[in-house]
Amino acid sequence: MNSEKSQKIWLGFAEKRPVGNGRVKINLFWGRILIVSFVLMIIGYLALTGGIYLLLKEKRGYARVTYADTLLLPIKQKEIKREQGLYQIERGQEIAESAKDSQDLLQAERWIRQGLSRAPDQIEGRPFLARMFMLRQQPNYALQTYEDGLPYAGRDLDFLRGYLQVLFVTKHEARALEVVQEYLPAQPDKSDKLNTLLAVAGMRAAVEVGEFQQAHQWYRDYGLDANPEAVLLAATALERVGRTDDAIDLLKSFVDRYDRPQFAEVMDAARKMLMTLYQRQERYGDAAEVGFKRSIVLSEDPQPSIDLLKVYDAQGREQDVQRVVENLLRQFGDDAKAVAALCNFATDTGRLDLVRRIYETAIEKNLELASFSLMFIEAHVTSGQFASGLAYIDDLVRENPDWLERQESVISGLRAIAHYGLNDEKMGDLYLTEFLSSARVRAGLLRNVAARFEDVGRPDLARRVLLDALEREPRDEQILTKLVDLELELGESRTITEHVGSLMDLVRPRLEKLETFYHGLNSDRFIFAPDREQRLEALASAIEQAETGNLDYSLRPLDVIQQERQMQAAAPQSEPVAAN
Repeated sequence: MNSEKSQKIWLGFAEKRPVGNGRVKINLFWGRILIVSFVLMIIGYLALTGGIYLLLKEKRGYARVTYADTLLLPIKQKEIKREQGLYQIERGQEIAESAKDSQDLLQAERWIRQGLSRAPDQIEGRPFLARMFMLRQQPNYALQTYEDGLPYAGRDLDFLRGYLQVLFVTKHEARALEVVQEYLPAQPDKSDKLNTLLAVAGMRAAVEVGEFQQAHQWYRDYGLDANPEAVLLAATALERVGRTDDAIDLLKSFVDRYDRPQFAEVMDAARKMLMTLYQRQERYGDAAEVGFKRSIVLSEDPQPSIDLLKVYDAQGREQDVQRVVENLLRQFGDDAKAVAALCNFATDTGRLDLVRRIYETAIEKNLELASFSLMFIEAHVTSGQFASGLAYIDDLVRENPDWLERQESVISGLRAIAHYGLNDEKMGDLYLTEFLSSARVRAGLLRNVAARFEDVGRPDLARRVLLDALEREPRDEQILTKLVDLELELGESRTITEHVGSLMDLVRPRLEKLETFYHGLNSDRFIFAPDREQRLEALASAIEQAETGNLDYSLRPLDVIQQERQMQAAAPQSEPVAAN
């Protein structure tokens, strides 16, 4: 009777049976519940993994994922995540290689960044990502990209080359020196290309931070007298320690040895350095001779001729200046960059007639007039014609009001210089504050405006501008060096020791500059400067180190270098291996 009165409930997973006295008993069919639950779990898991599969393949763009991969997701999660990252890096590189515009590059960047977040041990996409950061003026992000990949890079040549380049661009020479010392073997091994790369980079870093003996050691250990970049670094080291004549002799020997068309680029760098050293010694005739050779060898490049113009101007050779100017306008009159460089020379040397002629040439050749108009105004301001400069600015803004928005910071800077030149301190302060408050102002423009303030006899304002520039670019060697020069001139004792310390931490100046800093800081004008004795001791130590170093940077005979290369070619090559 009771069985007849039982009733299935809950979709058949239980039964309700009367037990008398109006009571019922509910029995659960546990076996059936467990079986159905298991089946539903399987169906749910399959649906979930199917959804994940579609998400990875369609939404996340992971084309290589298979449904079998997602089925094993709980035990292969890390592996799948890494494989997805590898695919995204590879896909990003493919997009970058075929990129046609900036949007393609941004898409490639997104793929690579996502890939590196899932597979941080891969170094393949990091150089591209770092280059993108450098193009966007974000060097610290580029540096961090390499730093994050360093534990996985092993001795990968391309990775370390890119990393060292970013370190140099961001003025982290001390860190570059540490990297080189970490990766170079204790015993010199010339057979590994990476070691030569590291030795040259180490030389560069060591010269910058004043470790001249270490730079010389690498030069000798790795036979770097056959490496053009290393020879230029050797000449730089000699010049830094006050041995300018030896630097000149080394460069002359190097140019004589390798003066062939296939070495045109490095020969130009050597000749340009020779010109600089000759000019520092006021040997303008020798500088002009080297400069003339540069202009002949690189006749398709306007810059050597413009550099030669500066030498002729220093010599007072006006006829030669006019001759080179005519040649430049005739050959490069359609080249906006070349004409702008020539206009800069004319502005710097106070040649208003030439500036006016260049401006007319720009109009005639339909060149973009904005930059030439501003240089035309700048030439008037820096030559002392302040009222004329302001009048030209007003005309420019009235005729082209859109230029004011695009060039607001430059115009404000020129107005500030002009008003200060007219002793109108109130308007000068107004425009200088406006200039310095602009977010668009770069360190290069600030340095230029500071130089113009010096030209008009206002070193105090030049210092004010450079202090702002230093806040924006705290690792800029040129800003720090000029700041110390100005503070020595002005007797500014509050901050000079801080700036000397920052400069010495960043780079080792030339011996001549070190001596200037030491004698200036040691005068009674700076007796109350904070940390004065500490800075004087550091300068004295640097001077002694520069004067006592025994640096022999001679070039070995060519037959010895050739014999060494033959031996290296015959020896087994050890290739750099990237870490997995």
